[in-house]
Amino acid sequence: MSHVELWSISRKIEDLGSELLNQELLNHETREFSTTRDQSYRKLNEKFVLLNRAKVLRQFNIQIDIDKIEKDCLELLESKIRTIYSNCEKLASKISQDYLLARGEYDNFNLYYCNLLSIRQEIKVIHLDIQCSIENIEGMLFDKVQIWEASIQSDPRLQNVVSNLKNIKQIANNIISFRVRMNERIDHILTIYKSWHDAKAFAKIGAALNQDRDGFGQSIVSEHELFHGFSLSLFNEKTKRHNIEYVLNNLKGTDIDTTRLRRRYDSFFSIYAKIIRENLHPDMKLDQLISDTKLILGNIRQNSDTITWDADVRGQIPKLAAHIFALWTLLQADHYFEAEGLDDRDNYLIQPHAAQVISIFRLLGIGDHNEKLMNHLVQIGTGEGKSIVLAVTAMILALADFDVNCACFSEYLGQRDYLAFLPLFNSLGIQHHIYIMVLSIYSVKV
Repeated sequence: MSHVELWSISRKIEDLGSELLNQELLNHETREFSTTRDQSYRKLNEKFVLLNRAKVLRQFNIQIDIDKIEKDCLELLESKIRTIYSNCEKLASKISQDYLLARGEYDNFNLYYCNLLSIRQEIKVIHLDIQCSIENIEGMLFDKVQIWEASIQSDPRLQNVVSNLKNIKQIANNIISFRVRMNERIDHILTIYKSWHDAKAFAKIGAALNQDRDGFGQSIVSEHELFHGFSLSLFNEKTKRHNIEYVLNNLKGTDIDTTRLRRRYDSFFSIYAKIIRENLHPDMKLDQLISDTKLILGNIRQNSDTITWDADVRGQIPKLAAHIFALWTLLQADHYFEAEGLDDRDNYLIQPHAAQVISIFRLLGIGDHNEKLMNHLVQIGTGEGKSIVLAVTAMILALADFDVNCACFSEYLGQRDYLAFLPLFNSLGIQHHIYIMVLSIYSVKV
């Protein structure tokens, strides 16, 4: 190898050493998503591997000390990693000592901890025990969680339980990498608490959490399955204010006969309430109700030339809707039975509210002067029950022997709702009539 070539290689090795010495670990790449961060550390490790392989050039009497360059770079790299660990450990220590971290401190913890995870995975050239460092940080946090759990068990008073649950939820909401495990701990605590206390005590926990002003208590109620019944009761209580009078007074559209709509709704609600009263008990059998639902419209048949939607069919829609909604309510009555002893026990039933029923009637042409089956557009706000409106409308049409195509922009949401109502479709024998279509941007333009 010529002197010129050796000189050129020496310069490249020195440049690589300088690059590694000046490499900041916390940079725009390692502050981004995990894939970008992992890739950045993978490239850094490859550079150290390349530097190590350059040692074979010592046989050519190269005029630079590659061993020293590598040693200096590795020592500085390990020093920078120790700094990241130290900063992360300090924040974990604050949490373990009941300090309330600011939003920026949580962001820094996430940054340090996620970088340690990527370093453990991608950097192979160092001799630091990163796994031990990570376990130490995790141990500090989970030891603190165990203290909060023990406090709940030893002192089950309302305020203490709420305070400690919020402490755990604060970590779950602010530290991304711990979210799943912290939420699992909350579920575990709630499961034990619910097994030790009656429905009233558990409802009081839900009420206290829901009144929390910093949002952590409310996120527990909204995100954890054990509070689904309580969340349902809050929703039902809220929608009671939007009763049939409110809905009809605020209903907008053309050619609407509110008197007829009110009469149809009253018929629906009377039948629905009667079915619930007669069937709502722990060992209920719904075979007869399912059979009755199938027979309401009789052996109706549709064909491409003639659509059967006469006065007799339209007159049966409130009754059919009442039966379908009653099945929907009764099949999901678990929360009601768990709420035994509560004054608002009925609120733990999944129930249709007036706006949903009226929306279905209007989609089917019920409640105007002609009551014909024709195109309708109904606007329903977020969280107000588009899924159940669409599902029950589809079931009514399917039982009237129509094939129903339900279009959705999101494949995930479409499949989620279809699978949620599939047991009801199957029980009524109409699953072959109902299809989910995913709209693409191209199909919308047609």
